[in-house]
Amino acid sequence: MRRIAPIHWLALLFFLQALFFAWFVTPNGDIPDESGHYAYVVDVAKGRPLPVLGHMDNDRGIISNNLWRDWGVEDGSRPNYIVQHPPLYYAVAAIPYRIAKAVTKDRFLWAKATRIVSALSLGLLILVMFKSLVAARVDDRLALLLASLFGFVPTVTHLSSGITNDIFLTLMCGLATLYLVRFVQGERMADAYWCAFWLACAGATKMTAWVLIAGFVGILLYEMRQRWLLWLLHSAALSLLSFSSALWWMRRNYYFFGNPFYISGSDAPPLVPGYTRLNYLEQQPFFDWLFQHFYALVGFSGYCNSAANVDILVRYCKGVKVAVVQGPSYYVFIWVSLAFSALLLWAVLRHTWPLARSAPEHSIALSAAGSVQSGVRRVAETLRAPRWLPALLTIGGVAATAYGFIHVLKLDPRYTQQIHTVFAFMTVAALVSLALVATGRTGDDRLLAYGPILIALFSLLLFLQGHKAYVISERPAGIQGRYLFPFIPLLLVSFGIAIRGYRWALPVVAIATVLLAWAHTNGYMNTIVPWFNSVRL
Repeated sequence: MRRIAPIHWLALLFFLQALFFAWFVTPNGDIPDESGHYAYVVDVAKGRPLPVLGHMDNDRGIISNNLWRDWGVEDGSRPNYIVQHPPLYYAVAAIPYRIAKAVTKDRFLWAKATRIVSALSLGLLILVMFKSLVAARVDDRLALLLASLFGFVPTVTHLSSGITNDIFLTLMCGLATLYLVRFVQGERMADAYWCAFWLACAGATKMTAWVLIAGFVGILLYEMRQRWLLWLLHSAALSLLSFSSALWWMRRNYYFFGNPFYISGSDAPPLVPGYTRLNYLEQQPFFDWLFQHFYALVGFSGYCNSAANVDILVRYCKGVKVAVVQGPSYYVFIWVSLAFSALLLWAVLRHTWPLARSAPEHSIALSAAGSVQSGVRRVAETLRAPRWLPALLTIGGVAATAYGFIHVLKLDPRYTQQIHTVFAFMTVAALVSLALVATGRTGDDRLLAYGPILIALFSLLLFLQGHKAYVISERPAGIQGRYLFPFIPLLLVSFGIAIRGYRWALPVVAIATVLLAWAHTNGYMNTIVPWFNSVRL
């Protein structure tokens, strides 16, 4: 009888934990926007797969007060702002919903059954991240520990216990990452097309994935080594497949709203039109919000959205109420993140600076066939870029982060400098990584670079979008750490490559895993579960 691998037990453990929280701990409606997500699933299950944002005709695109209980009244139903999302997750989640509805009349069980998709997505995601690390030639034991780290983030556990598309989206992006790693390492075109397929699935799940799709397609085209005609044909096919669902949704948005990137509220007039990005950087703790919301922002109290129960826990039924894990658990996460970002920066510099000291050495593999990569490499060597590019990018990265620090330090001093240091390390690592992309000689070099580059670019985009949202609403909006989740699988691969082969890597990551596991348990027992009990009806 074949022995079950430890990673399968680990994936099962995370799935069962998420399922337990979904069934017994997280109250209905206390996942961010869960009422809207659930209402979308119900629409799909009733044969209305594409409700229109802002339209309530024929019961399409509404959040009903009868979602969680049959109050017998429909007063207060409102437009469903969640239908701005593409429908793939909701089509999948409608399957357990319809099964549950066929076997029971209990509305609570309908919702709990629908939550299974997120719980299962977390278990599969842990397995997929392990396989991605192994594909990058990370030792099995180290890959097991690294894959488990994501599961010890309280926000991840929270979202995997509810009806939301975030963990399902991260699974789609994790699958795309797996095939991207295999393609970079093995150069099999089949892996590139599988990567493009999962990117299309991600694009059909959530619009925030479109940035990742653009980055991954760029990597696929850059890494592809074919004769120019074949390169052009494959490039067209891979791009079309990867962006197919995103293009379809853009066309739909343009048809209904005249804006391919339309989301709820994006057409509102600005309340503070003169508020600059520098004002935003100096006056709003963007990085602290993003970091804290990534680790442990839970709750929503969406369950209370009904006129029939406003007399019960009324203080929780007015507006959104959330809990944030702070104290020892949060500090553990901060210091582990600081240590890991420092190690990643050290590895990037360690891989990059030898290029500046060595003579140009054109790769035989690259010159054997035409590719964008070989062209960039030839230009870089002609300009002697390996000699000066690492130094230039390092200086640029330090200057950029110093500029940011000068303005961020004008904020209230209570905001932790360790968090800003994490972002500073990642910024420098991302900029220096550009030298590895241009002049790196192996797939490992470039995979080490791609993770920090993409997550830094997306963080910059979130900053710009956060500023735009503030100008429109004059309040913090759109700064959700969970938006970074799709980029974590590739970042873990980069980190795995950075530390693999060192004797200290396994014990260091083992200690970090134990600390994060303790912090996760402590955060749930002392903050999250008491919060849920306080709002439970």
